Amino acid sequence: MPDIGDKGATLYSREHWVSYETRGVAVKVGRYLPAYGIHFADHTAFNRGNLGFDKYDQVYGVEVSRAAETSFLQISVSPGRAESIVDGHGEAALNTTGRLQVDVGPKVVLVGSGLYRNASALQARHGAAGGAVGLAFSKRLSIWTEGDAYLRGDGGGTSFVFANETAVEVFRGVLLKVSPQGLTGTDRVPGVFRWNAGAHLFPRAHVDVSLEFYLDKAKGRDEAFKVFLAQLHMFL
Repeated sequence: MPDIGDKGATLYSREHWVSYETRGVAVKVGRYLPAYGIHFADHTAFNRGNLGFDKYDQVYGVEVSRAAETSFLQISVSPGRAESIVDGHGEAALNTTGRLQVDVGPKVVLVGSGLYRNASALQARHGAAGGAVGLAFSKRLSIWTEGDAYLRGDGGGTSFVFANETAVEVFRGVLLKVSPQGLTGTDRVPGVFRWNAGAHLFPRAHVDVSLEFYLDKAKGRDEAFKVFLAQLHMFL
């Protein structure tokens, strides 16, 4: 995307990679978002942001995947997040992630994930492990639920994350969703509970209009943080 600053307009690519696949095994090399858990369309979902892999946190690395009839395995290894490598601010550290998805039946999907990030000059080593389940009771209803545990190597404690997204297509091209999310606190950071409700409108192919309402409540605080977000996505 263009970045306009003192030096004028420049081009910037957040994801660029090449891949090769043969007999169900694929290798990907370049800059990408490593696989972990469920990648909700909501980029602010707790199950991604607290990993340090938000929408702008790609890595430069290598990913190997294996696709079978009822399962899909992905393993990624990287020397660090892309921005930390490019900027060289002391945040680069070994990152490894793994994700296994298994189709239990036509309506049930199970996902297991793991993360390990080595210590850097600015951050202690830490890891995460989680599981998720996806349910599709009909073509119009889908339910995804994920739970994760985050472990810090500096005595910062363990925090837990819960994220759910229930979506239903009420009319053709009109999707409603609700997404409760929770993050338990540690000695350093208070816990947060979020209600997210929204609608996605698809007036025509390759066009998505989304309306989202967020209500975040931190533990021990009376006030709540409210956000209304309207977005227009156009896909080529």
